Amino acid sequence: MPATFRRGAASKGLILAMVFGIAGGGLAAWTLMKSLSAEKRPIGPPALEGREGPPRGARGDDSGDTLAAPREGVERRAPAEPMTFAPIEGDADVEGLISELRSAVSNAAGASQEMAALGAEAQSKLAESFGIAITPYLKGDVEGLRGAASALGAPQPETAPGAANATATLGPNGRPNPIMALLKHASIDVTKAQVRPWRGPQQRPGANAQRESGEEDRPSAVIAFRTTGLYTDIDEFEEKKLPAVEVRAPLLPKGSKPEGDPTWIGAVMVWNQSTRTWQPAQINVMSNDPETLRGIMGRAAGGAK
Repeated sequence: MPATFRRGAASKGLILAMVFGIAGGGLAAWTLMKSLSAEKRPIGPPALEGREGPPRGARGDDSGDTLAAPREGVERRAPAEPMTFAPIEGDADVEGLISELRSAVSNAAGASQEMAALGAEAQSKLAESFGIAITPYLKGDVEGLRGAASALGAPQPETAPGAANATATLGPNGRPNPIMALLKHASIDVTKAQVRPWRGPQQRPGANAQRESGEEDRPSAVIAFRTTGLYTDIDEFEEKKLPAVEVRAPLLPKGSKPEGDPTWIGAVMVWNQSTRTWQPAQINVMSNDPETLRGIMGRAAGGAK
């Protein structure tokens, strides 16, 4: 009996051991299979869900790499290059500046596809015409304005209607035009001279205007001075849809310091097919800081009295 009891107990123990062994083996096998299936991941970066921080795209694909997005959001424009303004003490310095301007404008015009579309003659004559037109402004020579107009093919003052009241010479109410005082012996950074197609903002000459020309980099504040009465053929150049470009460059008025937002000068030059010359229709003074613009124009108006 005792021996029989021991054999039965051993049999029951063996059976229980086998049951638990089989169950344990099955659990181990199920755990192993789950582990193996979890390791079967697709080739490439791990899953993006549930990770902290922005997901990263595949290596070498910047367009899908959102970690590169902060570069675009944080990216700043390259620091503005320092302006280069030669000292202008008198008319002799102006002549040197005009010579450098002619060369810079010639290079800019030669590289302009818009200028090339107007033909080789118009493209080649812009620099010379601009130099003639801008010289009396930089010298503060009121009488020289009429001489420049004559050199560029405009009718002589005695035959040109309204020439005696030219707003290029006199401002509103017959007062001296402050643009002459502003530009007299001013310096211009010739290294940054540009030639651009003219897409003028809808504004009245002599008034502040917000950016409406479609140019994102155009200064937001503009004061314009028309040459009405000196170049009568182009007085209505916009209505006549005459070809026009703007010669633009940084400006440093006499006595000013190159600090803060730069001031720009832009001469709107119009191609006169009859005279085969470019003629100035408008002089723009521009800045992104309206207060700076009002300040320099106020000082110029005071000096023009």
